[in-house]
Formats: sequence, structure tokens, C-alpha cells
Amino acid sequence: DVCDPDKIFLFGRSLGGAVAMELAHRREGRIRGVVVENTFTSMDDLVMRLSPAFAKQISRNLSNKWETQRLVSRITRPILFLSGRADEIVPPSMMTTLYKEATNSEGREMAAFPKGRHNTTCLSRGYYETIKRFVDRVLLESGGDAGRYPSHRVHRDA
Repeated sequence: DVCDPDKIFLFGRSLGGAVAMELAHRREGRIRGVVVENTFTSMDDLVMRLSPAFAKQISRNLSNKWETQRLVSRITRPILFLSGRADEIVPPSMMTTLYKEATNSEGREMAAFPKGRHNTTCLSRGYYETIKRFVDRVLLESGGDAGRYPSHRVHRDA
């Protein structure tokens, strides 16, 4: 092995978040945690939101449905959900749904950024600090200090 699996975190934004969740589900023993930003519950749900008039036709032609909501409850690794609450593409409620469904995650967190839009959440105050705190906490807990921190936190950008 080139990398220690206990130090690998997956990151994905939007569609990349769905890919990260799929990979986490398939290779959970080879990663330590997951960070997703502005990710949808499923491609069908997103298509319905963005193009309701053509959703049926579009969904029929999708080769991958990216059913993130179906997978998230199966992932036990810690997951950080970064949600731009002003996202104009992926409804923030989808991130809330994913967070609520991640009941088996051993230390999930939701960070909400009120002014974060789909492609600008990463510019929000506290964004990178939130990721660093999450990664540090997860690595510390895996080193034997589990229980020192709460199982989940909510960060809100002012």
C-alpha cells in the first residue's frame, strides 16, 4: 500500500459528492472519512428540480442515477456535509436529507453556510477551517481519543 487508509478522506462537490459517496460505500474499509459539498439526493431528484417538464424523458436516459440518499445510510465512516444554503442548483434541503439519513455514520457533521451558492460555498468564511477541524477530530478519534468530542456539530456562517 502506498497510502495509509486511516488517513484517506474522500472529497466531492455536487456530482463529485455523489461519486465520493459511491466510492465510500464500495471501499469503506480503505478510507477514514468523507467530505461532501452541495450534493444531491439522486440524479432523478435533481433533474425533477431543474427541469420538471422534461424530467421523465431525461431520467429515462440516465445511465447512472447516483442515488446518494440510498447509499448514505450504509456508510459508517464519518461524513462532513458542507451545505451552501443559497445554492441555486442543488436545493439545500437535499443536503439536510442526506445528513439526516446518515444515521450509521460514526461522527457525521453538518456545516451550513447561509450565503454559499452552488459554486461559491468554498469562499464562505470558515469553510476550510471547518474541513480541517473535521479531519483533525476524526484522525484524533481514530488514534484512541474517541468520545472526547461530540458526535456531530453544526457550524453556521454569520
